[in-house]
Amino acid sequence: MHSFGKLTPKIETHELENGQPVQIYVFYDENGTEWHDLYRSKPAFDFYVALNDQDRVVSMEPDPDHSQIAGCTIIGISKAESGGFSRGPGGTVYGKQWGAGKIGEPVLSRAEYPTLTPRQLWLSAASISVTKEDVLAKVAEMSDQALALSLRIELTESVNFERSNPAIDDLARLLGIPAKQLDALWLWAADL
Repeated sequence: MHSFGKLTPKIETHELENGQPVQIYVFYDENGTEWHDLYRSKPAFDFYVALNDQDRVVSMEPDPDHSQIAGCTIIGISKAESGGFSRGPGGTVYGKQWGAGKIGEPVLSRAEYPTLTPRQLWLSAASISVTKEDVLAKVAEMSDQALALSLRIELTESVNFERSNPAIDDLARLLGIPAKQLDALWLWAADL
């Protein structure tokens, strides 16, 4: 694996064989090295991968000329480092995460978790033997009545639920559900 860094495009004018000028984008790394010179300075890689700022795969191409994407970090990797993901139409690599020296499943921030409907939330709760009535009874027993009122409104009046909502963390603490278990349950519930 080798990181070529983030590429920046510059518009340059070049002449075609007939003498006609044409403007094209030419990509450079942070040191001002042009992309073609940059990738030719290293042994060939099986794939050239473009990563966004969250290290998610935007492109994976065997031809470095097809890997020039502005604002993306370009890395050269082997087939083994590709994690067995495929590219092209129907490819499975897009949106996957680069980390620990290979491509794998993405690590989602809580803000990226899918939104759940009330149906999905309560069906997932039922899968761990928790009912809406059980939850509301525990909320009613809370000593902090202001927090209890806020949590009851969140649970009964929301038209959808977001994992990043602090009320969801309050609910998990109230039920004694560890954050990692709730994260896994949340992702599972999204498919209900």
